[in-house]
Amino acid sequence: MASANIAIDAFARQFQPVEGGYLYYPSKHAGGKLVTAGEYAALLEGWRSRCGLAGQIKIVGMVMAVVFLHTLLKLVLNLPDWSDHAVSALCLVMVIGWILPASAAPRRLVKDRPDVTPPRTTSDVKRDARRLIGWPVIGGTLALSGLGFASALTAPEQTVTWWLWTLGSGALFSAYLWIAVRKWQDG
Repeated sequence: MASANIAIDAFARQFQPVEGGYLYYPSKHAGGKLVTAGEYAALLEGWRSRCGLAGQIKIVGMVMAVVFLHTLLKLVLNLPDWSDHAVSALCLVMVIGWILPASAAPRRLVKDRPDVTPPRTTSDVKRDARRLIGWPVIGGTLALSGLGFASALTAPEQTVTWWLWTLGSGALFSAYLWIAVRKWQDG
């Protein structure tokens, strides 16, 4: 795939080319559903409009506008400190609301279609899930979580925040290390 966008590549890898279109598995227990080449192109374009460069710029712009507006209102109206948390939650909801319709579009498309292949085995589902995660994502996550874990271990105080960072970064590092080992074994 020529695209440099990891999110677009991962979305496209959910579809397996077959005779007559693409095979899409809407869940780990469902059989494969046929998606035509035209439907695939429309789904990919919808995803690209949300997660491609233009879509990323739009959502970052919207989040920045909300943060800027909140900062201005906080200076002028002396808003309480909890408003910072409310704005963070609003930004999270905005990002999820921006991505969710495009990510759920394939599932909605094939909802009432019959299976053209039987459901996959659990090992095939896990292997396909690992296939969707690219090596740059695995390497970046290992590096960042490893740095977070190492810095947490060297912190002078053991506060609640320290425990959260240590456990969270350690768990993330361990999980992605396991994913990397299994992906390497997959070949």
